[in-house]
Amino acid sequence: MRIESIRLQSSRNANIFVANTDRGEFLLHSDIIVKRGVKTGDIDEDKFDLAVDESMELIALNSAIKYMTNAIKSEKQLKDYLYKKEFKTNTIIAVVKKLKEYNLINDTNFANSYIKSNPNYSKNKLKQKLMTFGVSCEVFEECLGAVDEISSCEKEVNKFFKSREINRENTEKLMRRLRSQGYSYDTIKRVVNYREED
Repeated sequence: MRIESIRLQSSRNANIFVANTDRGEFLLHSDIIVKRGVKTGDIDEDKFDLAVDESMELIALNSAIKYMTNAIKSEKQLKDYLYKKEFKTNTIIAVVKKLKEYNLINDTNFANSYIKSNPNYSKNKLKQKLMTFGVSCEVFEECLGAVDEISSCEKEVNKFFKSREINRENTEKLMRRLRSQGYSYDTIKRVVNYREED
């Protein structure tokens, strides 16, 4: 095969180049161009395909790390993001494997972080939310074991009544709110009745 030209894809990213070949256009990462000695002219097809695969993996890896910069992500979120970016399945699998090796993708850490940042949610609500993020049953059952649902429900009740009078109307409003947060009727009755007795 033959490479007709290699040009910078965009001035916004000095590492990604476009190789124009007799087979079409392909993205190449500058590190791989140097590593594999890719240049214009005739090139072994297998060598070029390897350079393209390695480039796409490096481009996807950089994209994944940028995506995870602001907040911890689940494995499913990362995969969905990379699929939207139109990376191939084998590239995504390789990137996720590498990030797992460095513990940058870890659903147990993600679940614990999510639980910690949503202390007002019941176990049921946390379970539903974690399932939407692709967290496995084993992981969320392990993480939810440390959640004290009675305590978190009590905090919600105390916060609600801090600025409100304890009466039937407010109690019913509170119970609806607690139900929407996934607390069971038994838990709500136990905590609200205890609060009313105070």
